[in-house]
Amino acid sequence: MPERDFSALFKPLRIGRITAKNRIMAAPMGAYVDLNGHLTRANSAEFEMRAKGGAAIVNLGETVVCSETGQAHMPMIRMDDPETASSMLPVTEAIHRHGALAGVELLHAGNRANPKYITGNKIYGPCAMERGMYGAPVYEFTEEMLAGIAEKFGRAAALAKFAGVDICMIHGGHGWLIAQFLSPIDNHRADKFGGSFENRARFALMVIDSVRRHCGKDYAIDFRMSGSELTEGGITIEESVDLAKLIEGEVDILNVSVGTFHFVKTSLHMFPPAFIPSGENVKYAHAIKQAVKIPVGTLGGLGEPELMEEIVSSGRADLITLGRPMLADPFLPAKLMDGQHEEIVRCLRCSECTSSGFVPYVPFALHQLRCAVNPWIGHELDYFTRADRPSSSKKVLVIGGGPAGLQAAASAAEQGHSVTLCEKSGRLGGLLLCAEHLPFKKNLIEFVKAMKARLRRLEVAVRLETEVTPESAAAMSPDVVVVAIGAEPFLPPIPGIDGENVVLSVNLHKAELAGGRVVVIGGGLIGCEESYHLRVAGKDVTILEMLDDLAKDAPFQYRLCMLDYMERAGVKCELGAQVERINGDGVDFIDKDGLRRSIQADHVVIATGLRARGKEAEAFRKSARVCSIIGDCSASRRIADAVREGHFAGYYIQ
Repeated sequence: MPERDFSALFKPLRIGRITAKNRIMAAPMGAYVDLNGHLTRANSAEFEMRAKGGAAIVNLGETVVCSETGQAHMPMIRMDDPETASSMLPVTEAIHRHGALAGVELLHAGNRANPKYITGNKIYGPCAMERGMYGAPVYEFTEEMLAGIAEKFGRAAALAKFAGVDICMIHGGHGWLIAQFLSPIDNHRADKFGGSFENRARFALMVIDSVRRHCGKDYAIDFRMSGSELTEGGITIEESVDLAKLIEGEVDILNVSVGTFHFVKTSLHMFPPAFIPSGENVKYAHAIKQAVKIPVGTLGGLGEPELMEEIVSSGRADLITLGRPMLADPFLPAKLMDGQHEEIVRCLRCSECTSSGFVPYVPFALHQLRCAVNPWIGHELDYFTRADRPSSSKKVLVIGGGPAGLQAAASAAEQGHSVTLCEKSGRLGGLLLCAEHLPFKKNLIEFVKAMKARLRRLEVAVRLETEVTPESAAAMSPDVVVVAIGAEPFLPPIPGIDGENVVLSVNLHKAELAGGRVVVIGGGLIGCEESYHLRVAGKDVTILEMLDDLAKDAPFQYRLCMLDYMERAGVKCELGAQVERINGDGVDFIDKDGLRRSIQADHVVIATGLRARGKEAEAFRKSARVCSIIGDCSASRRIADAVREGHFAGYYIQ
């Protein structure tokens, strides 16, 4: 295969008086700092991994410039606390030692401030509101107060500069304070800060001027903006182009996003789940780039290397900002440079990471990042500092080639162990292969491909079409057995479930449904994904779900997007449905009102979950001195849990 050309992506980029070594920035994704708002050793390792992975700029994430009035959630880096500088310096040094630039994102939450976390007694915004998003009243900023907030932005930038930050990103988008002044949705003022576009942009200019005064003309300033708020009455691309023209002489680069947190569905375009096409936000960056002469960055679902190269080489944008792809694989840039394309772990765009702390829309905030396909996220410090390395190479047998088994084999081999992986089927991937017919799940299959390439490099002995019994496992004399034999479909005791018109959801990837009417029994994540796909393929689809809602176990943002796409596609649903029987013509059920009803169907899909193969797995306990049972055979769960368990089982073998 000819070598791929990523020369545009790895061309240095001049940003004001500094130079980024390539066109990839690790996006601000939030630093989960201590309760004082100070960075920790774990933060240092987190950001160092992205720098070591080859990103040109590593942004430390959201910071609050005024904790008295501007904090949205916990924890945020406190840039109004002088003690923050001493915690930030080791982090910027960790970034610099890998040739990357350190960035930070400055913001004030405005009317989105959370009264639980601010140290003042009042929430302020561009205009007074009887009730803000947390129920408390919002008071209008006076002109004098706005001058003070702009000053705090400047002081925060000065602290960042002192602590080794090379480029400050002023957050002027996503519904935070600067965007609130820019947006007609929030700004109804009649003074010099409201009304005309020039007046609504006045506060943004005050902030930029303050940062410039405090940091000097040579200091690099990045300005993040929403190219469009994607909602009626909000900021439009035309106004964003005008803003870009207005500030281009004052900042060094523009970072173009979309949406506003005021309208949660627009956040789906800030961090597009898998249903939304890759690169759909690039058009906003391109429109702004055509209007200005300074560099312009773009973001949003851009983890495909060929797409990133095309965006830069075609001149649609100058910088690619990667958030979730740098979680899925922090070494993505380095792998591209080194020609290791096949080992890149692609972001699934499953929203596992962005949903975990998406307050106030989720009941609990995790306050730490997690990734479905990268078990190191949240454990980066151990990557750099682990002291208890294995004293000798062990003979490791991994049984099962699903996500848990693949990860266990790779992690064990990377620690120097001799690993054999046995899979009873003819392919690696396990139940992930059941999604290979779903276009929006393509990166699951790319994950399998990347893991196979990794196992080849690590010289793991892979034996396909090899069924292992406890006896044959013991006969191989392994020091460690890792059991990852997966789960099997759970079949509820429904009369007719063995009928010829019945298809298990795990078999849809190899089934042909000739008829046009389909009933899907089970409205969990898999049932919903398959229903959407069948509807897009032209089938008349009805879901029967016994609970009161769909896909309750799915990550919040992914679920929100999926349900929206299902509704627009015309997937029908009966909640609270108790299925009585399946017959040759369809399904009989009792609806939520207790009425007996029937739905005609040519095919019935069973998507009622999986049953862990726990009893079969436990039989391997005596096959080696050490036995780990991981993944779905322990308990049916998400890919994130399987990958993490596989990593722990393989990496920490002694």
